Amino acid sequence: MEGSSVYKILPEHNVYILKFLGELNMNSIKPIMIEVFSDKEYDSKFNGIIDFRNVNMNFKKEEIEIYFNFLASQNALNKRKVALLTETPSQVYHLTLFEEQSKKSQLPILFKIFSTLEASLDWLEIKYKDNFELTANIQEILSTKSNR
Repeated sequence: MEGSSVYKILPEHNVYILKFLGELNMNSIKPIMIEVFSDKEYDSKFNGIIDFRNVNMNFKKEEIEIYFNFLASQNALNKRKVALLTETPSQVYHLTLFEEQSKKSQLPILFKIFSTLEASLDWLEIKYKDNFELTANIQEILSTKSNR
C-alpha cells in the first residue's frame, strides 16, 4: 500500500495531529509537512502528535539528516514538543534515529516516542479528560484509514 496521510490542526488546543499510513520514507514526509506548515491555522509554536502506528518505515540515517536540514529551512523553528506514536519495534528503531538526529540538529523541537495516545497527551500537557470535543477530534483523525 502506498503511503498516505491526514492531518488536523486544533488551534484552540495549540496542537496539530498528523497520521501517516502505509509505506513511508523521508521523501514522502516532506510534502505533507510543507502542507501543514502552509495551512492558515498552523502556528509554529503548536505542539504536535504524529501517528506512525500504521506505517512501514524505510528511513536511512542520511535521509533523516537531510530531513532535518529541510526542517531548519522552514519557518518551524519555535520551541515546541512533538509526540511520535508507535506500536512496533521497527517503528521505535527508526524513530529513535529520528529522535537522535533532532538532538544533534539543535532545533528547538523536542521529539519523544510513545506507544499510547494518553501518554503523549499527558507529556504535551493537553487536558483531554472530560473534554469530549477534543477527544472526538483526536479520534476522528486517528481512526482515518486513508486520505491522500
